[in-house]
Amino acid sequence: MALRQHRGRLMTIEELLSVQRASGPVRCTHCHRDSDDHHHQLVEAALRSRVRLLEERVAKLEDWLCGLS
Repeated sequence: MALRQHRGRLMTIEELLSVQRASGPVRCTHCHRDSDDHHHQLVEAALRSRVRLLEERVAKLEDWLCGLS
């Protein structure tokens, strides 16, 4: 679930989200919350944690698939 960068290295989901967060609007277009809002920070932290868990599961699956071949 990662995209290739120009240097040939795969970007992690976390890196993609960081790039998107840096280039995105300061206010959420849906809830109009500021990115400095405490609730927004808690949600982002929870999402980052979930992304890390999903990346770990993908890595384990890749290792398992490599072991099959």
